[in-house]
Amino acid sequence: MNRKSKRVLQEWNGYIEEIDDFHIYAKLEDITNPGTDEEVTFTWFDIEEENEALVKVGAIFHWEIGIVGAKPYSRITFAKSKPLTKKELADAGKRGDYLYKKLSEE
Repeated sequence: MNRKSKRVLQEWNGYIEEIDDFHIYAKLEDITNPGTDEEVTFTWFDIEEENEALVKVGAIFHWEIGIVGAKPYSRITFAKSKPLTKKELADAGKRGDYLYKKLSEE
């Protein structure tokens, strides 16, 4: 069996902030380059059909891009949990900021 090697070039964790008929707007936390937060706009064509039902405001996902064999790939994987509300997302961000500051003081 000839196994194609997979090389991940970039990874993010993200959550969906807004959705319309054509686009999905999300915030990303860069895993490859920690400390770099980004925003991205996907189209519905970027989402695999079996994941479309999971695309909701507050949904959490993992996105990676890389190479399999000699071909580029992009894969978005959604968490199979209840999406977070905007308040839950904001509270988690505040808690994270607080913990980061506390740990940085030591």
